[in-house]
Amino acid sequence: MVNTGYGSGNADAGCRTVSVSPSAWNPFGSFDGVTAADRVLTVTGWLIDPDTPKAPATVHVYVDGAWGGAQAASLNRVDVGAAFPSAGPAHGFGLRIPVPAGTHQVCVYGINAGAGTANPLLDCRTVTA
Repeated sequence: MVNTGYGSGNADAGCRTVSVSPSAWNPFGSFDGVTAADRVLTVTGWLIDPDTPKAPATVHVYVDGAWGGAQAASLNRVDVGAAFPSAGPAHGFGLRIPVPAGTHQVCVYGINAGAGTANPLLDCRTVTA
């Protein structure tokens, strides 16, 4: 510490080593649900990337292991804004994906921007269209 008043010298505050895991910078969020109506899936949730907390992060959706679509998570979610005030509420997503009739596995990934180590799987769900 630097002495700015009376006294004779600066006190030693000590040193510490801090490690921050690169995975701490991976996106995080929630795959809230998937519904089916008229052979269209609606996939909802929210996503925040700590590297760009004010900007919308991107989600990728796979249906039965094949590309389903992508969306910037920019929909207003008051609950997310309340839980993460420094990021704000604009982190929701709601993709609509046409599918053939039948049972489908839907998986949602958060796409990492910047530091971090992965595009984490938020979850997989099964739905019948």
